[in-house]
Amino acid sequence: MSNELSRRTLLRRSAAGAGIGAAALAVPSITKASVAPVFAGAASSGVQEFNIELLPTGEPGSSGSITVTLDATTGESCWEITALDINDPNNNFTLLHIHEGAAGVNGGVVIGFNNTLAGCVDASVAQVQEICDNPENFYVNLHTADAPGGAIRNQLA
Repeated sequence: MSNELSRRTLLRRSAAGAGIGAAALAVPSITKASVAPVFAGAASSGVQEFNIELLPTGEPGSSGSITVTLDATTGESCWEITALDINDPNNNFTLLHIHEGAAGVNGGVVIGFNNTLAGCVDASVAQVQEICDNPENFYVNLHTADAPGGAIRNQLA
């Protein structure tokens, strides 16, 4: 392994250094216009980054932005919520996942994140490669207590 810090290490350090907690979830709202996700990956292998604007599905008026970084060589799957405005007094959410499913179609969870603003999990290399090869068939879904089926979501591409 190289001497460079992994994205996971950098995320852990930045979250710890910033003192991210419940109060940090109160971030400014974002424009609620329908914007297509931005796919920053150029190849179907290696590290790919997806910048996604989450749109309301179960909580009207809610929105958010998330960056998902997938490493198809290791399975490392990282996320960072960059903006969040949900209909909860404390901007609390309960679950965050990548699901398999085309636009407007519900599907099963393929990578489960946790309910923090940023972090990394290990997923299977094969699953991450499938997502990187076909990002239009996968979506990010953020769940809340009021919208257990999903409050805001959007396709990876």
